[in-house]
Amino acid sequence: MKLDLNPPNNICCVFLNGKRNECREVSGFFGRYTFSATVHDKNSKQGINGGSVIVLTVWRVSKTVNRISKTINYIHETEKMNYNRGWIIIPHNKKEKQALSAILHCLKRL
Repeated sequence: MKLDLNPPNNICCVFLNGKRNECREVSGFFGRYTFSATVHDKNSKQGINGGSVIVLTVWRVSKTVNRISKTINYIHETEKMNYNRGWIIIPHNKKEKQALSAILHCLKRL
């Protein structure tokens, strides 16, 4: 399935493991979503939209506040999107598609 994605102008933070010219493990966050991905240096027909991201898992993060101690806790909800050389869990709504677009846009620039 090929998705039509238009990246929003928001911040995406990425943490890299691995070197160029090899498969890299990448994690990061965008807004209320966190992600983990496997990225190749070259595009592949197994990648998302024929790109270099061959594995991607995205979770939505919930924020809870303890009213007594006033501490903030972030909790992973269930997986919102999952791609492993093919879609396992596809993005279902506009916010998920925008998050996916922003994440792919960030990963494309690595």
